[in-house]
Amino acid sequence: MTRIISTASVAILALTIGVASASARTYHGNNSANALKGSQHGDTIYAGRGADQVNSRGGADVVFGGYGDDVLNGGPGNDVLFGERGNDTLTGGYGNDRLYAGPGADTLFGGPGNDRLYSIARDDKADVLDCGDGDNDKAWVGPEDTAIDCETVHVAAAGPRVPKDDVKVGTARNDVIFGWGGNDTLSGALGDDRLFGGVGNDTLNGDEGNDMLYGQAGNDIANGGLGDDTIFGRQGDDTIDGGDGSDRIWVGSGTDTANGGAGNDYIHATANDKLVDTIDCGETVAGVVGTDDADTVWLREGDTSINCETVNVVTKTDASDKDSSAPQS
Repeated sequence: MTRIISTASVAILALTIGVASASARTYHGNNSANALKGSQHGDTIYAGRGADQVNSRGGADVVFGGYGDDVLNGGPGNDVLFGERGNDTLTGGYGNDRLYAGPGADTLFGGPGNDRLYSIARDDKADVLDCGDGDNDKAWVGPEDTAIDCETVHVAAAGPRVPKDDVKVGTARNDVIFGWGGNDTLSGALGDDRLFGGVGNDTLNGDEGNDMLYGQAGNDIANGGLGDDTIFGRQGDDTIDGGDGSDRIWVGSGTDTANGGAGNDYIHATANDKLVDTIDCGETVAGVVGTDDADTVWLREGDTSINCETVNVVTKTDASDKDSSAPQS
């Protein structure tokens, strides 16, 4: 039976799922149509710009469809799937999943488990949300959407949805925290956390632990803090500081500034754009030109590097290949 609970505007503020495994990986697609397959652990997968098919397999995974008409399959585990742009098909599979439609005409299948399906994107087209098997499935929809076999349905009011600026702090566990649409401040606190900025000019603080920070859209500030962190700038003019530890940093497609900080850092600044990045590998030894650590940086012609031990300059043609798929982490 379907029950209408409320007609108020819906604001989904925070989400913490699962426990990040030491064997979890990050996968990136490129501009082509990719077939991406995750591991049996809690992976993070970016599908890229093509019409992609993603099978995240086991674990509590987070999957972003990116551009294109994508097919995203969660598999076993409590997964989180984002359709993003394009007309996407999202299937949660086994587990208590969270599925988010993007601005396209998307189809969401919850599958077995107590799932949560959301169709609250701004400028959204008509979506179909099929909750599937489960005794406590819930859906958040707009007036133009269709909900099938959902125990509870929340209908958002018509009109524009105003993003909220949130402040969210993690716990001592391994948290996954999302910023959504406002100018958010996310702090991981203790644990090996995954922070996603979303749309807006966000501030991401990894704090302690080996964290993963994703700037997403907007002019973001990302601070890795303690630990061996992995940071992705994505879109916008970002400012990135790896902090202590041997960090891995991927500068995004804007005019970015990245500082590796202490430790043996890897900084990758070869996004296929025409903007100029500034890369500072970190601390220097007094009276000596260079750094006290074995930092490695990949740049495009025209970028600026400071205090870097090893600098690799790639051509524009090489950059498109280098940037298409970040190494697994």
